[in-house]
Amino acid sequence: MILYFSKVRVHNFFCYVDAELDLCNMGYSIVSGKNNMESDGALSNGSGKSSIFNAICYALTGETAQGLSNNIENIYTDPDDCWVEVEFKADNDDFVIRRSKTPRPDMKIYINGEDKSGKGIRESQQLLRNYLPDLTSQLIGSIIILGQGLPYRFTYNTPSARKTLLESLTKSDYMVQSIKDKLDARKEELRLQLRSYEDKNVANNTQIKIYTERFEKLNKDLLEYDECSQDGSIEDRILELSEKFEYYKNRLNELDKSKETIEKDVNNVISEKLKLISDSNSILQDKLQDVELSLKVARSSLIEGQSNEKQLSKELKKIESIVDICPTCGQKIPNVHKIDTTELKSKLNSAKLITKSLLEDEKKLENKKQQITLEHNKELNKVIDEYDLKIVNFNKRLESTVTNISNINKLYQYDIQEKSRLEAIQNNYSKIVIEINDINELLEKLSAEKSNIELHIVEINEHLNVVQNLITLAKREFRSALLVNVVAYMDRKAKEYARDVFGSESLSVSVNDNYIDVMFNNKYYEALSGGEKQKVDIIIQLALRDLLSNQLNVHSNILVLDEGLDFLDKKGSEAVLNLIQNRLNDVESVFIISHHVEELNISYDTEIVVEKGSDGISTISIH
Repeated sequence: MILYFSKVRVHNFFCYVDAELDLCNMGYSIVSGKNNMESDGALSNGSGKSSIFNAICYALTGETAQGLSNNIENIYTDPDDCWVEVEFKADNDDFVIRRSKTPRPDMKIYINGEDKSGKGIRESQQLLRNYLPDLTSQLIGSIIILGQGLPYRFTYNTPSARKTLLESLTKSDYMVQSIKDKLDARKEELRLQLRSYEDKNVANNTQIKIYTERFEKLNKDLLEYDECSQDGSIEDRILELSEKFEYYKNRLNELDKSKETIEKDVNNVISEKLKLISDSNSILQDKLQDVELSLKVARSSLIEGQSNEKQLSKELKKIESIVDICPTCGQKIPNVHKIDTTELKSKLNSAKLITKSLLEDEKKLENKKQQITLEHNKELNKVIDEYDLKIVNFNKRLESTVTNISNINKLYQYDIQEKSRLEAIQNNYSKIVIEINDINELLEKLSAEKSNIELHIVEINEHLNVVQNLITLAKREFRSALLVNVVAYMDRKAKEYARDVFGSESLSVSVNDNYIDVMFNNKYYEALSGGEKQKVDIIIQLALRDLLSNQLNVHSNILVLDEGLDFLDKKGSEAVLNLIQNRLNDVESVFIISHHVEELNISYDTEIVVEKGSDGISTISIH
């Protein structure tokens, strides 16, 4: 993919209100800055030199080369919108990408003048990833915008982090993951096949078990038939049992009739007993009728006598309570006379005698009633005992008859079952033989299937082991092999570029386990001086750019060196620019951002001046 950038526009982006910059056919352009805002306390820093190029990265990826995605609006204005727009050609298609931050995040994609945007920013971002899948902020920071302070500067990372970064940039981790994903998919496919065959094996074993149990049961039935045949012909025994059933039926009929007769006799005796009791009660009532009548008269006379006695006693008590002598003076009370109670007392004594006599008469009548009842019941109980004895005897006979019926019924039921069993054996014998033959054939077939299934299980397990070994290789050896080739390419390019800059191939890039070391003149990068580090930084970054451009087939017509030449002397700067001119054939516009334009003392085609006013707003002018 060849990216040909032509223009970038910004609106209320960082320190800009409205600005645009042509990107094509600019040759070598120095980007200098002038900061007139006193509160910043800087002459060039903060003027906005890097911001215009960060707009390219933000438009394409949603973040700057430094990784910023928020707080990008101009803080010195009150913008109602903030957006960036970049025009470029990708292979044969013209693209215009506009990404808005405010009033709401949005993204527009125009391809060859036609709006290809999605319904929302997420859909548009996904569409852009589909059109330009390799274009990430990481790639832009490694191919287009190269700078000392950017997070994707290769040498900026630790030796272990360089390995991770290189794997991500070259997509070797993606390739390994892709292979691993395919192997995992194959592994899962084999596992599903294995599970399917294991399920079949379980079902097969279950069927074998069921049919084996059935086979054993049928053989047991045949053995039972043979055992039955040893005791005589089954047909004869069935006939014998049939004849026996007639005896059982006749005997049961006889016992049922006997039972009915006994039950009838019992009911008759009970009826006679109940009638006897009823008649006896009537006779008793006749016997007691005269006594009850006499007892009634006696009780009436007794009540009358007791009432008379009570009246006389009350009257006597009243008369005796009269006092005719004063208890105080002992004189007779005038007009008070004591009545003579002799006659009244005589009447009361006579009444008491009568009452006593009546009580004795009542008692005699009660005793007579009890005596009559006792003698009657004694005679009745004697007769009832005779009836109860008859009932007991009948019940014993009935119980014996029922027991006989039950025993015969048990024999009858047993023989019925025996007959049914023998008939079943007789009827099923030929079916059993046929079924045994069928099961034999089926078991042979199931055994063959079982062997075939187990063979498949063994084969799949072997394939799974192979796949697992391949996954292990993909995780370890293959990843290392890919990285060795990538580092070897970078080392080769670094040595080529070092000849142009240092005049020797004393620069090397090597991989050691999980580390990538950069060395110059047998010294690790971390031990180099500032000037050596800066030159090595540029060489390594350009070697990485060349690697990514070739490996991912991504090329750009622009290159931005953000402070890449600062602190280099004239000779060092010229060596780097010659390297770019001689080695980077796809670049036609090189933008050199610097705080030390006068000190660089290099030749350039265009000067781009970014000036920040006292109001915090930056403008761009071309000289």
